[in-house]
Amino acid sequence: MQYSDKPLVSVIVIAYNSSAFIEATLDSIREQTYGNIELIITDDGSGDHTLRLAEAWVGRYGAHFQRVEILAAEKNTGISGNCNRGWRVSEGAWIKIIAADDLLLPNCIADNVSYVSSVPGVDFVFSRMNRIDAEGAYLGPYFYPASFFSQTVEKQLELILSRNYLSAPSGFISRRALILAGGFDESYPMMEDLPLWTKLLSLGVRAHGLDKITVAYRTHQGAIQSKSHQFLQDYLRANARFDQEIRLPTAREKSIFLYLVLQLEVGIAHIVRRRVLYLTCYPLLWIWAHCKPYRLPRSLTPKPDTANI
Repeated sequence: MQYSDKPLVSVIVIAYNSSAFIEATLDSIREQTYGNIELIITDDGSGDHTLRLAEAWVGRYGAHFQRVEILAAEKNTGISGNCNRGWRVSEGAWIKIIAADDLLLPNCIADNVSYVSSVPGVDFVFSRMNRIDAEGAYLGPYFYPASFFSQTVEKQLELILSRNYLSAPSGFISRRALILAGGFDESYPMMEDLPLWTKLLSLGVRAHGLDKITVAYRTHQGAIQSKSHQFLQDYLRANARFDQEIRLPTAREKSIFLYLVLQLEVGIAHIVRRRVLYLTCYPLLWIWAHCKPYRLPRSLTPKPDTANI
């Protein structure tokens, strides 16, 4: 079947040790109401059966798509490298990247294509999404910053320097935008989203919001939040480096006030990461709460609340 009136959409499945969920993710792509889709599966050196399951699934359902390609990295390169591997071999005008444990709702691609076809000058879009658990049970909606999308691109850049408002699983990005940005920044292997969003906004590419639920984001024990201590330390170091190399210099160009606020925020975050507050404050609070003979120095003794007397 030909789809000359509909743009080709490349759905990129990024996988790493995703054997428990990848078939469900692929099923959600096969069930899309939009027909003109190519499927790219890129595995980042999994040590489980992810690749074998993907190959078997493609053997059963690959003919459903305009084109299918499976990529396998010999060693783990991180999320950014995995995303780049996928979109750079794709051919679609639009790119939808989905982790191999999340789900696309049936109208995901159709709703996104309808939006970008009706709004001129759109290059990247973010929609609403739900949270689900390992069994697929509904956990509630994910944050959707409706007011963020009504702002100018300059204001969006200022806002995102303070907080990452844009949820990567819901993103829908044009090929031209990815080419303009040079793809995902592989110098931040575990931060595929914020460096790219910051780069695009800095280049004047405004983010748009699609007020529809299109994705189910899965929370489970294998997610990034529950990785090893070393993984989390590497992730925190990458965030700290991003602050110093991109976030703070960009903020300084925008506003000296914003720069000073972010400097304070980064400093506090550094203290927390170094556990100075934990090592100094927690023992005193524990003694105060548990040891009856202990008395706080007079200077630290709370004054009575006279307002309620």
